[in-house]
Amino acid sequence: MTATLAGYQLLETLHSSSKTVIYRGRRETDNVSVIIKTLLCKHPLLKDIARYRN
Repeated sequence: MTATLAGYQLLETLHSSSKTVIYRGRRETDNVSVIIKTLLCKHPLLKDIARYRN
């Protein structure tokens, strides 16, 4: 399942783990390449958010 994010086109999944997914994508407004890291859990624990930020 591929995520959707307004203003971005997600092109491929670079890495997937039990808690996060990293996508390669493109920002639609100016076609800049981006890397997007997302948490899979809808309600992550504080320790998961801290780990995500690092």
